[in-house]
Amino acid sequence: MTARPLAITLVIEEKLETLTPQVAQLKSYESAACRFTDTEMFFSEDQLVAAHAKNICFRCPIQQQCLKDAIQGQEAGIWGGTTETERQEIIELENSYILPSVQEVSAELKLILNLPTEHVSKKYRVEPRTVHRWRKTIRLSKTALRLLDATR
Repeated sequence: MTARPLAITLVIEEKLETLTPQVAQLKSYESAACRFTDTEMFFSEDQLVAAHAKNICFRCPIQQQCLKDAIQGQEAGIWGGTTETERQEIIELENSYILPSVQEVSAELKLILNLPTEHVSKKYRVEPRTVHRWRKTIRLSKTALRLLDATR
């Protein structure tokens, strides 16, 4: 059985920004798709109106930041394309596993990038081509590269 490193999972799932504020991208609500919209629709009980509100969220450039803020602030209504119930499900899912520290993830990423392929392959019981794919994924991830720079 192969054991994908947690650091790779975090890179693939684009969750590195949850580890530390210095790697998170700050986005402004000035670019929100809803900025000129009647906000009442985001609190409507009508399913059609709520669906329209969610569609606005799905094309929004700051949807993920909005969702994150709504989760942290325990907001009512539709935020980031989700209802309160959907956000509660996200919280429960995220709480089902504990994130490692920034230093642990950074060390694992450095190990994957710097050790010889055969060592990484043996450590995680994967094919060498998998190690090459992981390395490519890390190098293409701006968040992973910022994390590595921040922990030098």
